[in-house]
Amino acid sequence: MSLRNLRHSKLWLSRAFFLADLLAGAAQGGRCPSCGASGASHLRSPGRLFNYFFECRRCGLFFRPTGLLHGPIPEFYYSQVYDAGLATNGEAVLDEELRARMVGNEGKDRNELVRLLFGPPDAGEIAVFGCSWGYEVSDLCRAGYSAFGIELSNKRRDWGRHRLGLTIYESAAAAARAGRAPALILSSHVLEHIPKLESVLDDLQLNLSARQHIHITPFVDDFRTNPERGSLIGREHPLGVTTEFWRRWSHKLGFEMKSRQGGNLAGSASWELVTQIGTRPGA
Repeated sequence: MSLRNLRHSKLWLSRAFFLADLLAGAAQGGRCPSCGASGASHLRSPGRLFNYFFECRRCGLFFRPTGLLHGPIPEFYYSQVYDAGLATNGEAVLDEELRARMVGNEGKDRNELVRLLFGPPDAGEIAVFGCSWGYEVSDLCRAGYSAFGIELSNKRRDWGRHRLGLTIYESAAAAARAGRAPALILSSHVLEHIPKLESVLDDLQLNLSARQHIHITPFVDDFRTNPERGSLIGREHPLGVTTEFWRRWSHKLGFEMKSRQGGNLAGSASWELVTQIGTRPGA
């Protein structure tokens, strides 16, 4: 099968999976996929023909119904079906020039953002959650940071381990068993894919006890009023991660939180929400 036909097949398989996931979620009554609360309010986005999005009144997340992304299904889906440019491009794993070009073109160079919000390399070790095959881990290491990755997909985790020689674990628990105790947990456009988000974040903190988090997600706080946000919750993104969700999760842990829309921060774009959680030394 040609590369073009393969991508075409993946697109239709992704659409079919989305429909099945949507129906499974609707059959469960439209409960929040993260905290399980019922009684969510409808969330209307201007310019959308369909209005099948909700706001959880308990945890603050925006979401569309989802019922299949749990258990072993996400590993299969994100390894074999999901196609997202840099994150899933096997050629880029082998070609250093291609990697650098794609990182720049897709706005995935987070080194300056990390330096501004976290500090220089001696500030501590960094865990990159949902690191794919490790392009952010590789960039951080080249800048002098001590960094490792955590990645669900067996396929991309193996690419990073065997082709780039990076340290990437299959879970936070595996990293903890290996003695890793990072000062910072970093993620970039990962969390909006994870329906059971709160439990995953709790697990990260329980196992790794980081003093700080930096999480980058699509900015959806103005979903009700801005037509440009309409595509940010849908087939590939079951969740819209809001500032309110981060406020509540941070409060539960006793952490300080600062969220801001990107664009005025080096290494971020205007359509991104950059959230810093914890206590930065000297802040």
